Amino acid sequence: MVAYRDGFDTAGNPVGWTVVTTGDLKAVTFMAHDAYSVTVVCDTGRGILTWQSLRAVADDVTDTVKEPVIDTPCTSAPPVRRQVTGTFTQGGSVQLDDADAKPTSASPDFTLSVPDGTFDLVASTDLADPAMNQTLIRRGVTVSSTSTTVGTVDASGGLAQAALSLSLDNPPSDDPMKSTEIVTATVDVKTKPNATPARVSQATYNLTDKAIKLYGLPSAMLLPTDTQSATFSGSDNPKDPNKITTIATNRSITKPFVIGDDTETGKAGFSLPSKIAIPGWRMDAGRLSVALPTLPTLDTVSIVTSQQSGANTTTYEIDITQGYFDSTALARPVFDTSITGFKPEWKINFNLGYDREVTTEHDTFDDGVFVSHETSQFFENVPAPKTP
Repeated sequence: MVAYRDGFDTAGNPVGWTVVTTGDLKAVTFMAHDAYSVTVVCDTGRGILTWQSLRAVADDVTDTVKEPVIDTPCTSAPPVRRQVTGTFTQGGSVQLDDADAKPTSASPDFTLSVPDGTFDLVASTDLADPAMNQTLIRRGVTVSSTSTTVGTVDASGGLAQAALSLSLDNPPSDDPMKSTEIVTATVDVKTKPNATPARVSQATYNLTDKAIKLYGLPSAMLLPTDTQSATFSGSDNPKDPNKITTIATNRSITKPFVIGDDTETGKAGFSLPSKIAIPGWRMDAGRLSVALPTLPTLDTVSIVTSQQSGANTTTYEIDITQGYFDSTALARPVFDTSITGFKPEWKINFNLGYDREVTTEHDTFDDGVFVSHETSQFFENVPAPKTP
């Protein structure tokens, strides 16, 4: 199903959905003037996804891009994957493209599920003494029907990791009466052929000493197209005042760095975004809506609710841009399923248990250069009502 709405729907100015019923639903073209919405429903192979994007024309239209293309999560079938095997003699973490494994020295064999292509294998040891860890990057590993093993991976052929001096500007209190948040940090490297970053090191932030020991890769190991980054994350489990739901919050900031720059030496610290407070959820005519609390600085906010049924998951997702908020008076987003043709089997039964979450994302640039990525998330599990 594909539908769109040109304008901001209010009680005083209702704007209906236009449902597309003919033509190629994989490439729908429509006109929009300012604030607009798009709805797509698809079967992901793991359940039904209803995705709505609330946007403003100014988000995408520029002097050079007059007719932007909006990609949806309803993509084509994923590529066929190969089972790639190998043996990591020291044990730790090993990654190829977007697949990773954590073999141990006692159980060094690993299997990665990877599509055909040429990627970089990144392997980092996980020793009791982090200062002794090494990382090996094996470039140009080809995966195909005739090549599904990487053989023996020996990190002693790599380089020793380097101690970093990363700093956190706003750590939470170490007083458990004031804060129960736990801060962890990771260092990752993204090589150009790989789809996702590979883990280099990780540690827990010492809230008492206000310090952390992290290690990264020396510049001699990296190519100009490689990006090394660090992420600080704060996780908490605040109590539900009504003692009904289970809540989790997470906030993080990711910054790229190179050895010797202001980020790596601690001169330019990391600053966690603010937490998301408990949103005001309620049911409006059988539809779930939410009054958003004060949010961190954002480019987009995603509101997701999902329900598990066996191996399938029914999911609603709304992605709202800051441009849409700026163009409208939206105060309470609603999962709008009252669209002509929206089938009953696509709906979530809110009388049963379900999950709901709010996530903000924000990127910072300086003269067009990427500086940091921030995210903040509120997650809540709503159990099914207890039967008497």
